[in-house]
Amino acid sequence: MTEYLQALAAGYVYKAPFGRVDDRIGLAAWQVESEDASLRREKGLEAYWSVQVSDTTSITPDLQIILDPAMDRSRSSVTVLGLRLRVVF
Repeated sequence: MTEYLQALAAGYVYKAPFGRVDDRIGLAAWQVESEDASLRREKGLEAYWSVQVSDTTSITPDLQIILDPAMDRSRSSVTVLGLRLRVVF
């Protein structure tokens, strides 16, 4: 586990995009610096859209772009795609 010296994060959630009252679009950015001087200062961006497909089910596609990944100096960026399914019963 890596301890962080400092972290900065900010985000915004837009409710009811395109008149879809139960949907949410989120955007975020972050930067973290580890106490371990051998690790890079990592930065990232994230975007998601939570789509309410029924009264009990939502699907959320997610995109993260990690710039200067702290744990992998061989890469300048990493792209992570995600998909969440939430069912309430």
